[in-house]
Amino acid sequence: MGQSPPHSPRATQSPLMFTPHIPFISLQKPDEMLVINHSLMQASSGYEDMCNEQGFPTAFTWTYSDKEIALEGSWDNWNTRKPLQRLGEKFTIMRVPLSGVYQYRFIVDGQWRILSLKT
Repeated sequence: MGQSPPHSPRATQSPLMFTPHIPFISLQKPDEMLVINHSLMQASSGYEDMCNEQGFPTAFTWTYSDKEIALEGSWDNWNTRKPLQRLGEKFTIMRVPLSGVYQYRFIVDGQWRILSLKT
């Protein structure tokens, strides 16, 4: 019998496996990039809940120029309205809902807004 090649750890790992990473929000210009690091997350409220949940960090972004943007979702039965933070000309928020399928809505200047998808 022929010899098999030496064992390579890379050969047995699936390329589809999730690798934990620090979530970040990418902006158009590299000098405006905001990286959410561990110490920043510890300082924010709800950090302990984010670490204990089996969720996936998700960034919600509103790219239109409005004054006040908030987010509501079915992950908590529409009970909380979280304001998005302005980053340049965009608004964004990072949430960690439990794994599942959810609906969400943006509240723009006090009114529901629906995004139309361009095809």
